[in-house]
Amino acid sequence: VISEQTNQLIDRVVENEGALAEINVHLEKQVAARTQDLQQAMDELKASQVQLVRSEKMATLGQMVAGVAHEVNTPLGYVRSNMELVGDNLVRFDELLSHTDQLLQALKTPDANQEQVAQLMDQTLQCCEEIKADEVSEDLADLIKDGLYGVDQIAELVLSLRDFSRIDESKVKDVDINDCINTSLVMTRNNLKSMAVTTDLAPLPLVQCNPSQINQVLLNLFNNAAQAIKPDRKGELHITSSVDEAQQKIMVQVADNGQGINESTLARIFEPFFTTKKAGDGTGLGLAISTQIMEQHGGSINAHSTVGEGTTFTIMLPIQPKSRENKPSQALFES
Repeated sequence: VISEQTNQLIDRVVENEGALAEINVHLEKQVAARTQDLQQAMDELKASQVQLVRSEKMATLGQMVAGVAHEVNTPLGYVRSNMELVGDNLVRFDELLSHTDQLLQALKTPDANQEQVAQLMDQTLQCCEEIKADEVSEDLADLIKDGLYGVDQIAELVLSLRDFSRIDESKVKDVDINDCINTSLVMTRNNLKSMAVTTDLAPLPLVQCNPSQINQVLLNLFNNAAQAIKPDRKGELHITSSVDEAQQKIMVQVADNGQGINESTLARIFEPFFTTKKAGDGTGLGLAISTQIMEQHGGSINAHSTVGEGTTFTIMLPIQPKSRENKPSQALFES
């Protein structure tokens, strides 16, 4: 009896082991399927994040292009106007050359009529006197000088645009943050034209970062400052840079005298899709992406604001990355 019951018990154990093996195989298939679903969801989430970043970049690019177009059109307009005036004044010299040529031809003629020669000489001298009296030469010099100044402005803008995008340089390199501040100010000059902009930039050590991404953060802060000023108020923007020796970090502060941000709004301004702007005026991603950029650089961004007085944004960047993990992520910037 004991032997028979022992055999039955063994059969049950074997049977249960088989069932457990089948259940284990089924569970492994379920886990594999769920893992695949999770990986797919992660891929879709990452793709959505990349798309959101690109959307915000396009919105920022749209603002920048509008400002750059205005900045180029202004000097281009008076360069064109000056060139038209130069053309009009050159007609006066063409007239003088014509009188001079007629006079020379008459003088070369052996049997020239002296009365005609005298008349041509009087016309030539009168034309010279009129050109001197109208200060045509001085006007031409001023017009050419102004035209060259306009061309220099356009060249400066193009150079700043190249420095802003850094398309001809490596993604991560040693950078002077003051250069990023100056080029970003040029890019936003049109948006800041109604504001009094002052800078207090201290000499800074080079930091390893992606300059185009830092420019994007600064561009966002400058544009936000311009939009924070009410139409009936004289806007002021003050940018400072310094070195925090204790933390071994570079600090940049962007302060405006706008309408300020209340506490409840200030607590959410770095959240994705949170915006106080009207629909179509903003994506609510600018500060969220700026936060991500600063974190990828091992830095930080924060804000302090007083309603009715203004807002100050502070960004911190480490002078030396603490570890390899703190270095900017190439994958983020390539997106």
